[in-house]
Amino acid sequence: MPVPVIVPECRYFTEYLYIGANDASTDGEVTRLQEYLMSTGDYTYGKTTGYYGPSTTTAVKRWQARNGVVSYGSPDTTGYGLVGTKTRATLNK
Repeated sequence: MPVPVIVPECRYFTEYLYIGANDASTDGEVTRLQEYLMSTGDYTYGKTTGYYGPSTTTAVKRWQARNGVVSYGSPDTTGYGLVGTKTRATLNK
């Protein structure tokens, strides 16, 4: 019997994601980000919303710290809590 091949869902991100962003302005990237962060255990809200709010920010911070992207500061000073160039590049690996 053949072994099924599981292909991970594409999680390539191109948009700058921050508090207030939503699926309508990011072509669904907020939901894809939430789904990915849910699979890693970082997003614990319980369901995807398509809105980048406090729960998504907290999840991004957890993921950034665990993956060595950034673990201090604010979105304005270090990008902590938002998906900017460095976080996006690490997510897309």
